[in-house]
Amino acid sequence: MTDYSHMNTADLITHFIDGASRLGSVFNLPFKMNRQSAEAQAIGDKMQLIGQELKARKPISDLRPLYDHPNEDVRYWAAGQFRAIDPEWSDAVYGAVRENLSTGEVIALVQRAKKKPQKQPALSDMSIADLAERYNDAATRLYAAAEFISDENGLPDTKTYNRILGEIGDVRRELEAGHALTALLPFLEHPNPIIRRVAASSCLSIASDRAIPILESIANGKYGGERASARRTLDQWRRKQSGAPQG
Repeated sequence: MTDYSHMNTADLITHFIDGASRLGSVFNLPFKMNRQSAEAQAIGDKMQLIGQELKARKPISDLRPLYDHPNEDVRYWAAGQFRAIDPEWSDAVYGAVRENLSTGEVIALVQRAKKKPQKQPALSDMSIADLAERYNDAATRLYAAAEFISDENGLPDTKTYNRILGEIGDVRRELEAGHALTALLPFLEHPNPIIRRVAASSCLSIASDRAIPILESIANGKYGGERASARRTLDQWRRKQSGAPQG
């Protein structure tokens, strides 16, 4: 059995990349080899030993590039092996692959979502353009909270999500008070479906013909939490339009 403790960190990482690339992962199915074969078992054992040695050394800055490696199999193995020493980046790998983003982009979005906006200037002192930009920022952070942030139990971080949702409501009400909700109409064309959903909910009163199809599409889309939000918004809107009691 190879003693990896005498190997330098760069060589360990090279062997780790080679093993992950040969073995494959659920990020890139079908597997490249039979996982029950002697060869696969030997590579897996080697990967575990290399991972243990790297975890003992904790060369975080050297490991970070693995989370954005061009080979998704390397990203998968890095996320699994090094979560104990680098949980934030390891967890970001899964969301990055799912959303077709780089892991670095996910990390930046998470940090942005967790940071509260500046209190000054007050919303009442902002121009319409600045309010629209604040709305865009909050909606982007809501996307990050919905897709990439979990609480200490691994469940959706509803505290962060609801805080940002409150920010969005505050901006919408400020625009509504100034009869300027039309400033949000461009967001109905936003490439991000969660931002489109938020904008559609805000624009129902001024552009229901555009907002309703967006909400209906998201209500049947891939984002579980957003599906529920879109359906709830549509139900409330239709009840309001029919004069039915609001539940």
